[in-house]
Amino acid sequence: HFTVSTAVIRVLKQYAERQGVDFADLAASVGLTPAILGDDHARISARQFERLWERIIAGGHEPHPGLQFGREMVRHFPGGSILFTLMINCPTIGEALAAFVRYHRIMSDAIQPRIHHDGPRVRLTWDLYRQGFRAHPVLSEALISTYYAILTHLSQGRIIPNAVHFTHPGPEDADAYRRVFNAPISFGAAENALMVDAAAMRLEICLASQSLCGILENHAAQVSDAIGRTNKWSLEVMQVIGGMVMKGSRPTIDAVARRLAVSRR
Repeated sequence: HFTVSTAVIRVLKQYAERQGVDFADLAASVGLTPAILGDDHARISARQFERLWERIIAGGHEPHPGLQFGREMVRHFPGGSILFTLMINCPTIGEALAAFVRYHRIMSDAIQPRIHHDGPRVRLTWDLYRQGFRAHPVLSEALISTYYAILTHLSQGRIIPNAVHFTHPGPEDADAYRRVFNAPISFGAAENALMVDAAAMRLEICLASQSLCGILENHAAQVSDAIGRTNKWSLEVMQVIGGMVMKGSRPTIDAVARRLAVSRR
């Protein structure tokens, strides 16, 4: 029962439309309605996100969609995201990344970022709980690109990666990757990771507000805890609705209630 915030889907919608992809049709094909996307608190199943992501990638014309999506995420997310607003008000880069790890479930609980301190370097990776994602190179590139875009945004360009590792085989020409990350790129590595100097974690974030950070931290904790309590039931409802839509059935309240073996009320 893993889910993705509709806030992330709205970013995906922006990306799809910039690629000339008809997002409305694709969303309907995986059981998503405009009403769900308009609800800030709604979430969709990780499987729906996976299908939507794959179809947008297949229908777009971007040669490196993962790299572009990471930049799209940071371009559109900060203004309407509790998590990103908290991060830009943390005192240091290290504390901002710790908050990103701690409250990432607000965005998605199918993916969990990790920070590993390896002496003079910090290694940014993630765990994937939705196993189907593991073999998707474009998603790996999108996650690394998102990490990099976040660090660039928070540090105002002061952080340059030491290295970028991808587990999938690389293209014959990796110039596009080097231009994006401005760092050595390796493919066929043991893990997907972004490497930066440990000293970068101590960099102060300009214009961060300590009082606002405390308020946002409390709110992020409440939202994150609520997700854990409500996911199971709401996801079951969404899965029934999505399944009915994909089979051509009309998901009325009575029909959904019958599928879930509960009363209409």
